[in-house]
Amino acid sequence: MFSQKMMEALEFSSFAHKDQQRKGAQIPYISHPFGVALLLQQAGYGENVIIAGILHDIVEDTEYTSEDIALKFGSEIAILVAGVTEDKTIISPTERHQKYLDTIKNSSAEVNAISAADMLYNRLSTIKDLKNGVNIYEILKTNKEEYLKIGYKRLAIIKEKVNNSLISDLEEVFEEIKSFV
Repeated sequence: MFSQKMMEALEFSSFAHKDQQRKGAQIPYISHPFGVALLLQQAGYGENVIIAGILHDIVEDTEYTSEDIALKFGSEIAILVAGVTEDKTIISPTERHQKYLDTIKNSSAEVNAISAADMLYNRLSTIKDLKNGVNIYEILKTNKEEYLKIGYKRLAIIKEKVNNSLISDLEEVFEEIKSFV
């Protein structure tokens, strides 16, 4: 069921990300949070998790704060969003990623599901880009081996708390990415 609260989250996310595009593409950014929400819905998650999926990049990538999300959507959703928000004040990508891994490791199954859906959508986008001849690794400033290594570390943590279609889909997507030269 598509609720009024979900519609409000989509509108808020659309507004917050209005001037943003996906990395290396001329695609409006809202396609990403919307895709994450669809993956969560397909995996059987409830309204608050789906809404947090829609809002998962708001604090990380816009001017809005966790407090804004709590005021508009409630503290439970704000906590879920905070659980998947990277700390952009950490300059080093390695340190920032490690802090993110530590956070999700100590978070709820719902936070891990949002992280899984986020990673799955991003990896599906990677496959699409690779099929279209886009050098996604250049855009992401990494290489295939490092990209897979980081992804597998995150997947191992998520698998400790999530056991549904998101995991099997992620494992299939990683295998497909490995097959690209």
